[in-house]
Amino acid sequence: NVYKDIVLDGNDSINEQTHPKEYALFHNQKGVVDGNAYGFLINSLGVAVNGFPWVQDDDGSDQQNTPSTFSQQNHFPWAPAARTSNQHSKKIEFHSVTLLDLQASITEVVALMRSDNGNPVTDPLGSVLQLHNVHPNDPTKPVTISSQDDTRAQYTGNVVANAQLFVAKCINRNKVPDSLHLPTSTNQINDDIIAWAEHAGTNEGRRFLSNLLS
Repeated sequence: NVYKDIVLDGNDSINEQTHPKEYALFHNQKGVVDGNAYGFLINSLGVAVNGFPWVQDDDGSDQQNTPSTFSQQNHFPWAPAARTSNQHSKKIEFHSVTLLDLQASITEVVALMRSDNGNPVTDPLGSVLQLHNVHPNDPTKPVTISSQDDTRAQYTGNVVANAQLFVAKCINRNKVPDSLHLPTSTNQINDDIIAWAEHAGTNEGRRFLSNLLS
């Protein structure tokens, strides 16, 4: 629906009337990048363009220390070509370069913090599991939980948070196929968080966000 509104129909924004859920979650009020804007972005394989990078050790085994590791042949044919670990980017220099009109409006994201290791609760690719994000037109209206009061807040979910939880559940149960090359060790969404989300709408005592935070 977002693709239809913006790309196919050529609208400036998501149609709030026909696609209210998508609008609530994805609407960009200022129309510029809502995260970090890079003039130059280099990853381990070179300029960060096209698909997610992935590399292999010299013996042919996959490495898991790239920002995201997917098999290009099986899943993303537009991804950068695989290289061995001794071909990482190095000695990169820029000369006589001027950046103009670089714009961004950084959105501060509130993250849960795990008590066992002190890490923020993020998915395998480093994106925060956003529970306190709100409607772009009404900051009192949450879009992932039912209330801004943690003692009453239950998980209501959306397509982004649901996907993060589903992937995390597969990781925690060792159900992710090796062929996906997903860096599972970076997942910070543990079983307690998944159980809390799954108890939403029940009479179980730990269904409120405050129970998870205690």
